[in-house]
Amino acid sequence: MRARLDLILHILLGASLAACHGRPAPVATAVPTSPDRCAVLPDSGSLPKHFVVAFTDSATPDPLPGSGNRTTQIVSRFLYDPLIRLTCDDAVVPALAESWATEDGGRSWTFTLRTSARFWDGYGVRPADIVAAWTRYQSGDLLVPWAGIRFAREVGERSLAVYSDSLWTTVPPVLADPRLAVTRPTRSGWPMGTGPYRPIVEEEDSLELEWWNPAIRGRQGLPGSVLFLWANRTGARDLLDAGVDMMITDDASVQQYAEARSGYTVATLPWDRTYVLFVPSSGNAGPPSQTPPAGFLGGLAREAVSVEARAAEPKNGWQLEACTSVPGFQADPSRQLRRVVYPSDDQTARELAQRLVTFAGTPVQGGEWLSDAFRAAGNARTFPFAAGLDRAAWRRALARGDETAYVFAVPSRSVARCVLPQPAVGAWVPLIETRARLIARPGAGGGAMYLDWNGTPHLRDPR
Repeated sequence: MRARLDLILHILLGASLAACHGRPAPVATAVPTSPDRCAVLPDSGSLPKHFVVAFTDSATPDPLPGSGNRTTQIVSRFLYDPLIRLTCDDAVVPALAESWATEDGGRSWTFTLRTSARFWDGYGVRPADIVAAWTRYQSGDLLVPWAGIRFAREVGERSLAVYSDSLWTTVPPVLADPRLAVTRPTRSGWPMGTGPYRPIVEEEDSLELEWWNPAIRGRQGLPGSVLFLWANRTGARDLLDAGVDMMITDDASVQQYAEARSGYTVATLPWDRTYVLFVPSSGNAGPPSQTPPAGFLGGLAREAVSVEARAAEPKNGWQLEACTSVPGFQADPSRQLRRVVYPSDDQTARELAQRLVTFAGTPVQGGEWLSDAFRAAGNARTFPFAAGLDRAAWRRALARGDETAYVFAVPSRSVARCVLPQPAVGAWVPLIETRARLIARPGAGGGAMYLDWNGTPHLRDPR
């Protein structure tokens, strides 16, 4: 890995030196009056042909779009499309669908797919592909319970009708949730997507994407390839010194390093990830109080994590009862394990889980509250330990409900009924909220980076 990083640094330094020398009528989509309102930085011209973006976390392929740590979600934005998207100011813009309409007052909506909508292998996207992708969430009589989607069906070669369990008088914003992006399974690596970029080379510390769609190749000065680099704190500073085009990080020390150097612009991204403690309703002990002691969360934000954080509060749009009222969760008290589990690809979740386990059973502020939350069935002196699980194992553990507790991140904003990755019954407590910074080299085209409704940065999309 070090040898490859040295090679990348050499290439970047060289480039830096060289640079110094019969259907429902379509409804018009709502487009922001000024797209620049969602630009992260003032536009500084076209992006370079080969664009290099560094992160201080790595991205991991996941069969479920919209999952994973912040880096994985940003990378996925380049690779996958839902039916529609929402801009930073909640305007609806096309993605896979180019138009939409309702004929029954909002009980169902019909979407017409773009003629250029294709998977990376060139096969056109059919309405049946969207239905097949959404069946991963099916439970009982509902196709996507957490989104309120009853069912969806093909009504034409390029037309899909989506039926809800409630009235949508305007096009449903939940269809912009990244969990509803359309993919096809692959044998390994990243699922097959429809986005403007596709992976071509993946290594331990990098992922290279290419612009693949011939219908829109090279439009509006977008790069032909994007190289994502994963680095630790020391490696991140090396990459900044070498002149990467952009870095996205929530690591406070890297942010301070960039701000102390000349030649980089630092932009603050929105508060986008809220870390929660979830304790399932299982075992002999009841769920904890959902109100931790005053000052406890602020202490976690200041002292427990290495990122910029603040104490969290429940957000508007978090319909917590919707996470427990849909089918799919079966806690098994007979298999109660003594662990507080977290996704292993999320360093902040690991830091929080370890600190919470350390505090439980101690006289520090919040220790008694945590003791109640973590009390083992039949043995008040037994406390759990923190354990990291890969995303697939972590989701299985959440579905079983047999761990003492779970620490993980959910979106700070939600357009869905439930922000949990799947239904779960128990008590969950918002702990801290985090955000990242975008560090841009002058002339790297910062104005081509825009924000979605959930704070995810992405390149300008010419489609």
